[in-house]
Amino acid sequence: MLKSRYIVEAEEWSTAPITGESTANELLAAALSAYRLGNHEVLADVEAELRERDGSGSAAVVRNQVSALLHASQGNIERASRFMDDASATVEAAAPPRGAASPSKPVHELYGEILLDLGRRDEAIEKFETSLLRMPRWACSLLGLARASAAAAGESGKASEAYRELTRVWSRRTSFRRLPRGRALPGGTRGRVAKRYRSRAGRTA
Repeated sequence: MLKSRYIVEAEEWSTAPITGESTANELLAAALSAYRLGNHEVLADVEAELRERDGSGSAAVVRNQVSALLHASQGNIERASRFMDDASATVEAAAPPRGAASPSKPVHELYGEILLDLGRRDEAIEKFETSLLRMPRWACSLLGLARASAAAAGESGKASEAYRELTRVWSRRTSFRRLPRGRALPGGTRGRVAKRYRSRAGRTA
């Protein structure tokens, strides 16, 4: 569970072998990795494994997330959106998670990322904002909001504020290794966070 959560939050994409013993969050991490790495075969295998399993609630949410990723990878936004709408309805009927995300990839955050990948920036912003209402100051949702706002017309102020908040969140992390890879930050933001972390680590060594 911890390894799959690390893969998702740090974006250290890795497709572990899929077995009948794999947990839902392990399968979600494998599906996200396959989606980001362009491995359609693994992504289809994960969806097939989840469809063979019975389950409702959180298991159904993960199944819908993975199905959405599969269809998004094929450019079928309408079907991907239907699966994400179903997942959203399930989580919105329950209280927001306390502490760690459940599932390991927040539903609205993933929805926002899919929409952003497909160039639907304004809709992506809405999903990231909803994710942050449910999980305030969640780093990956802040990063998604910042990227979507930076790409949208007339949203540069919102992007700047999201990046500033993200800098504050990351500067308090105990491990700089948890920063997602491959996510460019403007104006040296990532470098400033790294400098703050190294300075803090030196004081506590």
